Amino acid sequence: MNRKIEKIFMLLVAFAVANYSVIIETTKIYAASFEYVEEMKKNCISEDTAYNIAQSFIVNAVENEIADNWNEYSEAWLLAKCYDTNRNISAYVYNVTDTYSNAKCGYIVIGGSRVYSPIIEFAENEDFMYIDYLSANDMLIYEGGIYYYGYNDRSNTYYYCDSEKTEVTVENINKCYAVSEEIKTQWYNIYDIKYAEAEEDILINGAREAYYGAAGERLGFSKLNKQAEEGYEDVITLSNLPSKFYTMDDFYNSAKSDKNFYCTWECCAPTAAINLLYYYYNRNSTYYSTFDVGDNNKYKRFKLMYSLMKTDDSGTSNANLVKGLTQFLQNYTKFKNSVVTYRELVALNAEEMIADLKLNRPVILRTVNHEYYKNHCLVCVGIRVYNNGSIFYAVANGRSGVVQYMNSYTQNAVYTDAVTVHLFK
Repeated sequence: MNRKIEKIFMLLVAFAVANYSVIIETTKIYAASFEYVEEMKKNCISEDTAYNIAQSFIVNAVENEIADNWNEYSEAWLLAKCYDTNRNISAYVYNVTDTYSNAKCGYIVIGGSRVYSPIIEFAENEDFMYIDYLSANDMLIYEGGIYYYGYNDRSNTYYYCDSEKTEVTVENINKCYAVSEEIKTQWYNIYDIKYAEAEEDILINGAREAYYGAAGERLGFSKLNKQAEEGYEDVITLSNLPSKFYTMDDFYNSAKSDKNFYCTWECCAPTAAINLLYYYYNRNSTYYSTFDVGDNNKYKRFKLMYSLMKTDDSGTSNANLVKGLTQFLQNYTKFKNSVVTYRELVALNAEEMIADLKLNRPVILRTVNHEYYKNHCLVCVGIRVYNNGSIFYAVANGRSGVVQYMNSYTQNAVYTDAVTVHLFK
């Protein structure tokens, strides 16, 4: 097994440095009862969280130039889930693929709960071989350490995942019986403290909105200049942003001279969708060539998106926004397995949104009765935190071609929803 212990340590240190983490005191092991550990194993992380950890691990390895075989196109794809002997998810196994060349470039195993290391193991030039020793329909078992097992539920037997498939009793399976402070530190260092604070603040604002309602204190755009004087930090900014995004006027004005096409000025949803795709197209027009949203064809693609979303004088419904963008990707691009998800109340989905932004994935925001934008769709491309604690979304708002900033404070609107888009060929 290629554990690459030194390299894993370097990457975890890179996480700590890149994410403003603090130095933790000397590692120590503390005893924990068997029952306590077993309870912790039941608290499994979600598949989405595991993917975000794996992909962030790849991105950090590339950015810190300590990856041999990964690059900006490397992406994690779920291969298998591992379980413990009580059928809790104990690990997620991801193949790593170069999405530009479709070449395999190793694997990553993510701990399924905080009992195990967040990065159990990885390799850049090898396949995860244990899956090959698993008999058809058998379960992959992992309980810690360096061993993987197979389980056949028909015969209720366990065996080593190797060429000999030697049977082993459940009592002799290698298990984790204690919780390590070092592993706790590794989990702590996975996420940026500032991102965590941003998530917490957005969640607190969401709770405050739910409790006080729209009559609560309002912190709007009128205070933006004052806050700018107080200083800020862009804690998340998508890389390779275009110098200018498209606006609703770009498309509305083109439609005025198009006798075969009617377009309402309330075309924010298809405009936001085109701007989201344009971000990717601007980054790599070869890889994302089928988006075809460059300056020469943007109006043609907008008309298609407008039609698929069934936009009319009253705008675009939530369902048609998701359905139209999904149909566009599946039927008119090479990204036919893409997933478009409507997430109600961004305040309650802050973790997912921030995770996407950290992975250079723009997110569509949908405001309802916002004090400035009213009912509107925008593309979020970053997060800015002011010294006074206020958090603003960096947005391509469809009205101005340049990035502007919208307060995340939910009392500027009745609510704000999010639409996440994960591109898969």
